[in-house]
Amino acid sequence: QAPDESLHLVVAFNSIHWMDHQPRPLSDGLVFQCSTDKEATQAWLQVKQREWETFLRLRSAELVPGGRIVVSWVETKEGGGVFKAVHNVVNVMA
Repeated sequence: QAPDESLHLVVAFNSIHWMDHQPRPLSDGLVFQCSTDKEATQAWLQVKQREWETFLRLRSAELVPGGRIVVSWVETKEGGGVFKAVHNVVNVMA
């Protein structure tokens, strides 16, 4: 973590998908974005939301007033899964 109000630009392309713990196992063993286990998916989404809020709070403290943050990630519609999204993007680019 950088000191408060020390950065003019924060760039995050590969760090935001990591979660600090697994809230509960998925009954179908899939990544939670593709899981049909509704209870487990809800638990995962709650952790994901808390961690996203923490990420934004910490990064905003690091920015100088007027600083900027650039974030990039793959998000999918319910049931799509990250791998399906990547597959779709590659097909569009081909």
